[in-house]
Amino acid sequence: MAKDLYESRQMYQGPWIFFILIPLGAIILIFLADKCFDIYYKNLTAKDTRTVLEEMLTLDSLTTQEDYVEFAYKRFKDLGYDIDTINIEFIDEYIVILTSRSYFSVIGEIISGTKKVAESRYKGKYNEYKEIVIEEYTDEDEEKYFGTEDDIGEQ
Repeated sequence: MAKDLYESRQMYQGPWIFFILIPLGAIILIFLADKCFDIYYKNLTAKDTRTVLEEMLTLDSLTTQEDYVEFAYKRFKDLGYDIDTINIEFIDEYIVILTSRSYFSVIGEIISGTKKVAESRYKGKYNEYKEIVIEEYTDEDEEKYFGTEDDIGEQ
């Protein structure tokens, strides 16, 4: 009876299945880690941009546009950003901050040889009740304030 149970089990005799599964698992882990880093850095950049914009609008000591820009550059530098990757614009009543941060990506290094970039674009203003309103700056906003490439060609 014990012999029948032993013979009914299916066992693999060779390690060939592991020679296939281990590299396949490693590739899947690399893609998964790369996607997780992508999500992490996009969220981190968005959070930092929102935080700095909120701090800029909260401080009453900032009065001129130069004060706002100087404060934002100092704050982003404290957070570890390169100042060259930050763009601050004043459009109508909005303060618009465009931030980007490059990070290492295994897939990016293998395929293109470059680092990936996480971008964040937010605009903020005071509403009629002097409350802070922060929104994501979208492509529709850009077309609204700057026009499209077709509009530029017509001028």
